[in-house]
Amino acid sequence: MSYININGQLIAEEAAALSLSNRGFQYADGLFETMIFQSGKIRFFEDHLERLLAGMERFYLVKEGLPRRETLRGQILSVVKANKLETARVKLYVCRQEGGLYAPQSRQSNWMISATAFQPAPSVKAKTVIAKAVYINPTALSPYKTISAAGYVLAGIERTQRKADEIILLNGTGHVVEAGAANLFWLKENVIYTPAISCGCIAGVMRKNVTLLLREQGYEVKEIITGPEHMLQADSVFTTNVSGISFLTNIEGHKIGIAEELAFLTEL
Repeated sequence: MSYININGQLIAEEAAALSLSNRGFQYADGLFETMIFQSGKIRFFEDHLERLLAGMERFYLVKEGLPRRETLRGQILSVVKANKLETARVKLYVCRQEGGLYAPQSRQSNWMISATAFQPAPSVKAKTVIAKAVYINPTALSPYKTISAAGYVLAGIERTQRKADEIILLNGTGHVVEAGAANLFWLKENVIYTPAISCGCIAGVMRKNVTLLLREQGYEVKEIITGPEHMLQADSVFTTNVSGISFLTNIEGHKIGIAEELAFLTEL
């Protein structure tokens, strides 16, 4: 039996019910964070909470709708323990309370925590394609993990149909944005590049921490606006998200190496 936590109450997952008036269901009016629990702690908990609170402010949700920091951490750990998981993929959802149509009647939120078994990202993805069927365009909400994910769903379908391991998303002006569920980095002539947030990519927690680690190791990291041609000339290309770091070795038929000097990234 699996357990979830809804507004502080631990219940069996199969006992959970979703109202037809739920604003997440009706209008995708909410956000989420995916975190990894491993070795007795929640990876980058403070960074995830910081991004979530910033997203709630953008959604005009009062931050007081969430438990205090340490209480929330304890609630997450209780769900992991209830599901008897040593490592876990934790999702924290925040959704506006019911009421209203497009214009909501409340700034208060409901929240839910789930925990499932964690599967780390593969270290290498052998086939990558560039999306043709969907574009990810920048909006005021692009940096946050919103529950409105239609573009990423279409990208996932395209990746599956094209029998690829990864897909790279562009925006409407043809600039590189991110991968299907991860941020992008590439190494070219000893400089690390990553798409600028203004391109429309999510402000990834792992993106933030990889950037810090790279700079600590002496690399220059540049956020740029560019088409895929610049990336296809790289010495190495890799993706980052909370599940791990994956090197891309073939993008649309362009073979790309794995730089040995970047092996230290596995520390994350």
